Amino acid sequence: MSNFLKYFFAALLALIAFVFIGFIFLVGAGASSASADNPSLKKNSILTIDLSNSIKEQTADNEFNFGGVNEGQDGLYDLKAAIEHAKKDEKVKGIYIKMGMTFNGWATLYDLKKSLEDFKNSKKFIYAYGDYTDQKTLYLSSVADSIFINPIGAIELKGLAATGTFYKKALDKLDIQPVVFYCGKFKGASEPFRLEKFSEPNKQQIGDLLKDFYGEFVSALAKKSGKDTAYISALANDLKIEKPSDAVREHLIDGTKYENEFLSLIKTKLGIAAKDKIAAMTISDYAGLVYDSKSSKNKIAVLYADGEIVDGEGQHGQVAAKPMIREIRKLINQEDVKAVVLRINSPGGSALASENMYQELMQLRKLKPIIISMGDVAASGGYYLSCAGDSIFAQPNTITGSIGVVGMMLNFENFMKNNIGVTTDVVKTNAHADFPNVTRTMTDKEMAYMQMNTDRIYGIFKQRVMDARKVDQAFVDSIAQGHVYSGARGKELKLVDGIGGMDRALQSAAAIAKLSDYKVVYYPAVKDGLQEMINKFIGKKTDEVIVKQALGEDYKLYQKMKSLRSNMDKVNMLMPFELEIK
Repeated sequence: MSNFLKYFFAALLALIAFVFIGFIFLVGAGASSASADNPSLKKNSILTIDLSNSIKEQTADNEFNFGGVNEGQDGLYDLKAAIEHAKKDEKVKGIYIKMGMTFNGWATLYDLKKSLEDFKNSKKFIYAYGDYTDQKTLYLSSVADSIFINPIGAIELKGLAATGTFYKKALDKLDIQPVVFYCGKFKGASEPFRLEKFSEPNKQQIGDLLKDFYGEFVSALAKKSGKDTAYISALANDLKIEKPSDAVREHLIDGTKYENEFLSLIKTKLGIAAKDKIAAMTISDYAGLVYDSKSSKNKIAVLYADGEIVDGEGQHGQVAAKPMIREIRKLINQEDVKAVVLRINSPGGSALASENMYQELMQLRKLKPIIISMGDVAASGGYYLSCAGDSIFAQPNTITGSIGVVGMMLNFENFMKNNIGVTTDVVKTNAHADFPNVTRTMTDKEMAYMQMNTDRIYGIFKQRVMDARKVDQAFVDSIAQGHVYSGARGKELKLVDGIGGMDRALQSAAAIAKLSDYKVVYYPAVKDGLQEMINKFIGKKTDEVIVKQALGEDYKLYQKMKSLRSNMDKVNMLMPFELEIK
């Protein structure tokens, strides 16, 4: 009887799953059919860019778009291509930037701003409006012909800061001791666990980085307002911009309007009646209409390395060694792919994974040129991968460098014994048979062993840089030490060859491969949104989804602790801190 019930419920579950998946296909087919009836774009239209949406490296493929799953999953290069196309599209009369708060990186915003500046050459308008704006959004919106804020809204101008979170006192209270091994005085990835504040070298490099980012920020506002950068900096320093009318007075924005007044202005600009509806399309929807239909026997592949570098198969949002190596080997065997642009947006991670991927990239480079395009961050392990390129391009406010390594373990012996009354014992054949071990203190010999291994990996890292940048060891020693730099400073130090985004990298790849005609293809292939949804339904990644929904903004901290646990006994190439400049 028990076997009958077991098989019955198994069959019932399979039937429910089959019906559910079938329902998805029917709804999806209906959605696709309905969308096919919609006009592609009306005459006299505007495009909207909502900066609260997250701009990804690669556009997510979500054909059916259930519940807005694809919202905010736009790829930067696709958005730039859409803006370029809109410049020549007679139906598009202008662009409306929806201001607010954005969590996109500075280099991403710089890249998008460059495309919008080019769009203005078409003599079409760009207007920006919002109830409020943070500094990042104000920076991008400075490209607009006119900026308007709600009269009772808010505008932020206070300067840039980078805040670190430190856990040493919490670990002390719990009787947990961090054991740290690192190379490079600036390599502070372990500082949150062994210090109560930034070390002086870390403060120095963060200050230098902020200075470079801040220079680009105030330059954009100075250009918009007609004031010099010192004047803009004084406004920020003294908190002179308390309300939108103050920003109007200083010519940082062009006026204050309520939303209905702003929309009336748009209608006037379009030459339509007040009662008429504005024909508007989001930039992401428009990007879906703009696709590369060009065919060519020659292809340039864009290979994305987006996320923390990890060993094994990894998961979504990581640069995992095994799947990345499979993609690289595909490119080796694709005869029609004549060159590769490696797009890196990574703070680094596993040293072993970085080296394994580097070796595969060097095999690819023997056959085809590899051009590196850096995103918001390409540091530590991310820079390690860059060493496989023929040329490296970054934006002025890309975060790069961080040539150094770190390893860390946590000793839980006192925590277990003093707080929960748990002790451990071991029987072993050799003195260090139970090493590494988180339930006892390391011996001096074990400490020396770990530091020696850390030094060895650091030496290999520096050698990769010497080979790639054609510089000697003394020079690398002077710029390494885990020091992070802006892309602009990286170019001065020969870590970067030129300033530019992926379009610049593609031009370089075409030139080296001697291609006058080519088609761009993307690796890895984007995951199908329907398959992702089914995976969640049948249990894959369900725990991650639940945790993310429960923790909200604290999910990043959860990911950091999870990453720390998985890399506890490994040597890593990570940025010296979790950095968010705002």
